[in-house]
Amino acid sequence: MISQTNEHDEYSYARSSYNGLVHSRPIFLETIWMLERFKKMRSRLNAGMLSVKFGGFASPGLPSLLVDKAKILERAGFDSVWVEDEIHVPYSPQDTVVPELFVSLAVVAANTSNLTVGSAVIDAGIRYPVKTAHSIATVDCIAGGRMIAGIGGGEAINHEPYGIPTDHVFQKMREAVICIKKLLEADSGTPANFSGTFFSLKDAYLKIKSPRKPHTPLFISAFGPKALQLTGEIGDGWIVFAHTPQTYENVLNEFVKPAAHKAGRDLEDIEPMLVVPVALSKDRNLAYKAAASQAKDWIVLSPDNMMMIAPTAKHELGRQPYTVRAGEQWVRRLSSLAHQIPDEAAVKTALWGDTDQIIKQIEDFRKSGCRHLLLYPVPPESFFRGVVINFEEWAEVMRIFGEKIIPHFKT
Repeated sequence: MISQTNEHDEYSYARSSYNGLVHSRPIFLETIWMLERFKKMRSRLNAGMLSVKFGGFASPGLPSLLVDKAKILERAGFDSVWVEDEIHVPYSPQDTVVPELFVSLAVVAANTSNLTVGSAVIDAGIRYPVKTAHSIATVDCIAGGRMIAGIGGGEAINHEPYGIPTDHVFQKMREAVICIKKLLEADSGTPANFSGTFFSLKDAYLKIKSPRKPHTPLFISAFGPKALQLTGEIGDGWIVFAHTPQTYENVLNEFVKPAAHKAGRDLEDIEPMLVVPVALSKDRNLAYKAAASQAKDWIVLSPDNMMMIAPTAKHELGRQPYTVRAGEQWVRRLSSLAHQIPDEAAVKTALWGDTDQIIKQIEDFRKSGCRHLLLYPVPPESFFRGVVINFEEWAEVMRIFGEKIIPHFKT
């Protein structure tokens, strides 16, 4: 479990260390550093790298359904398709089909040509890093270098029933990410070595290499200070949910950016991503209610985010409760907490309304630093009937995005 102690001390230390480094530089070195940074920013702007990418969740469902969804996304002009790493999907009906992550990604990759295929996100606590790295490299070879490996700490609902410990969540994730990165970069001439508390490597390497150099991008799922610092230090991307544009910008600049600079990196080296519920409807009132309801269920999963978004609400379950607790009693307590969050605060973490309204909301997230939006459709009509979104409704939302919203951000 990620410790909640000394949160502000950790940030203050990172900030003061970075400021001390900058101000101790000779003026001419500082000028060179600024010029190099400006050139990098300008080249990225010229290449269109600061526009927003769009991805779609294909999960859950049989692999054949995931392929059908991926093809729809590809035709609609999306940039990426994402599959979750679950055994049980929280809050889902009993008959929900949940296939294995890497097999599903391989099938989707083999049946698409241009889409990036991503994991949202790999459960670092359920596999040894060597098997995760091996699977990542294999899928990326099938995809021809089109894979992104999102990775996080996992969920108790996928651990406890199978005898998998739920302690030391962050430390295990940190060591797993380090080992995976080292293995993806290693070869027989330069094998990987690492000694950690939970995982270790000794002259280790894989007999398969990703086509992407130096390795398949690793996007870290980060909410708390330590995971955000890890993202800045070694992550190729940041994947998160339950943020308003303001909280997203604040966390990016106050935690990820200082950690990146301290590690000798730029924020531009990291692709900030956000998973957002989407309630698309001409009936704005209905869309507002659906967005607020879904957003609250996500916000309570992160006390860090909840304290920023709804400071008057009191979260009593500790940091990232879903990573260390499972069972109906925790679901009920989280549901009770969700009712404390004001609707007007919750909807700021979602996209809702008609296409014009959603375009404005996306622009706010783009200005906050988000470069990749992962859409999770919540059609209001189905949502309030208590019906799981069906394929046709999902496809219609993605079609409208492809025709009326995505082009606005690709010109």
